[in-house]
Amino acid sequence: MLKSKRVIKFFVCWWLAVCVCFVVSFAFEGKAQEGGKTEVISQVPKVENVGGKNRQNEKASRSEERVNKGGEKDEDLTTLPPNGGKPVEVSVGVHITNFAAIDEAKENYEVVGYLKAAWKDAHLAFDAKNERQKYRFHDLEKVWHPFLEFVNKAGENNVDNALIVADPDGMVSFSEGFNIKLSSDFDFKRFPFDRQKLKIAIESFRYDETEVVFIAKPKNSGLSKDNFVSLSEWKIENFTQKVVNNKLVTEENPVSRFVGELDIVRNYQFYVGKVFIPMFLIVVISGACFWIDIEYFEALTAIGLTNLLTAIAFSLSIAGSLPKVSYLTFIDGFITISYVFIFLTIIEIVWAHYFSQKGDKEVAESSHRKGRWAFPAGFILGNLFLGLFLFMPS
Repeated sequence: MLKSKRVIKFFVCWWLAVCVCFVVSFAFEGKAQEGGKTEVISQVPKVENVGGKNRQNEKASRSEERVNKGGEKDEDLTTLPPNGGKPVEVSVGVHITNFAAIDEAKENYEVVGYLKAAWKDAHLAFDAKNERQKYRFHDLEKVWHPFLEFVNKAGENNVDNALIVADPDGMVSFSEGFNIKLSSDFDFKRFPFDRQKLKIAIESFRYDETEVVFIAKPKNSGLSKDNFVSLSEWKIENFTQKVVNNKLVTEENPVSRFVGELDIVRNYQFYVGKVFIPMFLIVVISGACFWIDIEYFEALTAIGLTNLLTAIAFSLSIAGSLPKVSYLTFIDGFITISYVFIFLTIIEIVWAHYFSQKGDKEVAESSHRKGRWAFPAGFILGNLFLGLFLFMPS
């Protein structure tokens, strides 16, 4: 009876040690992710630094040009619109027509849509009655515009069309069709039950906030309702927008920045049916070994080893469908816990057989019976701890 208690304590200690190891590892992993997390729209310093230098140089040259020309009246249409010394207010919006692709390994995505902006320019006002025109079309290079660019772009921006239209009162509307890859900050710790916020960051390449200030207008932004907008694996929930001030190292004044956030949720049904259920069944088969008498040692050993090799082969076959990240995701933790408990089943079978061969059959049978409830309880608790640490709010 004493030996039986020692064996039970041994296995309880092992299972507790495994659970504690997973809890500690994921706790430190979460802290590391929180500590190292940076906003993605500041991941392109080279582009911003070059833009900052250009803004400073061009701002100085524009001031000198005004002095030489003797004021704003003699300036051409490409100069800043007169606004009484205040910065020009530019409303910015993004209308998404297609969420084309997402690359989880490179942490970027491809999106198609329209970039829209509007501002007031007295230079372009005209008399609609005399000229018999409701609006005027202008060449982009011949009139002033805020030089909008995507800060977090990960590839070349393919511009389909660009248009500038001025109303009689000088209200200017700008529209540009784009097809671009953008980088974003992905967090796959909860994969495949994760949701992502894909960011679209837009700044003026040429002007800081003393000259241009962005204004977010919801009516200028939105999502197309066409069926082809979403990807099969992702569902678009919402698109929000805001304007923030971004302070660059190379500039004295911050830059106005438009930030659009595309909220997407992964459709997890594929992974439940193709990964979780098959792996769970393999674990259940291993747990069934505790219901077979320890006398059938060869059969129990064969079942345990076969399950372990099957689990390894299965995980290798699905590796291409998992995100290639340096930290553990929920699905990685689930597969690892399955490995551990399949392996512990084999250890328990060998341990019970050892006691049986020594003639202490009572201890062997007792530990084997305890595994009937200890195995599923430990497996469930291990995954509960995993889920708690990954799904609890930061």
